[in-house]
This record gives sequence, structure tokens and C-alpha cells, in this order.
Amino acid sequence: GDTTLRDLLRSELARFIRYGVSAGLLTGQKDSSIKPDGMLAPLLANLSTGKKILRSTGKASKDTRMSGAWLVPVEVYDLDSKHSYPFTLHAIPAGDDWQVDGITDVDALLTRMEQHAGMTH
Repeated sequence: GDTTLRDLLRSELARFIRYGVSAGLLTGQKDSSIKPDGMLAPLLANLSTGKKILRSTGKASKDTRMSGAWLVPVEVYDLDSKHSYPFTLHAIPAGDDWQVDGITDVDALLTRMEQHAGMTH
């Protein structure tokens, strides 16, 4: 049904974004040692034909529900279509660096993508 498909897309989109951020796909500095995570990530990576950049859209804030974690507002900006896809990364400390371990608003991101694709009214 629609709910099952939407749940799958939500999960796969979150995995793809985590992969895109960690592998550098969204910053133009691909790290080939990081492999796609999820069933659709390799396909989604190949379908992305236009240049996209990941950019900050605001100030990061501490996640009050999890010690040491931060919420980072960002967007994927499509340079060809001029569409932006804002969302919030959930980041946790990983040694001397940070690791993206989730996206807090995948539903809103998926809805925006559907709108740009003409799938909703």
C-alpha cells in the first residue's frame, strides 16, 4: 500500500542522505572508500544527474534529548533546477569528528521532493 511504500522511501531517503554526506557526494569530494547503505542508495546515487550542493541554512543547536548531539539545519540545493530541499541532520561526536546518525524531518523532505516532482497538489 501507499503507507508501506512511503515508509520504504522515507527509510531509503534517510540512508541515501547519510551516505551522501559521509561519502562527500554532496560536497563534490567523493570518498570512494565509503559504500552506499541501503537497497536504493546505489540507484539514487546514479539517478542524481544535476549538480547538487549541501549547504548550511542556519545555526546548529544542541539536541536536548541526547547528550552531546546536535541538530544541524541544512539543505541540498540543486544548481540546475534551483530547487532546495531543507532538512535537519542529527549529528553525534565520533572521535575528533562528527557523524550524521539521522535526519529529524524526513517526512517534510519527502513531501517537498514529491511536490517538485509533481506528485502532490
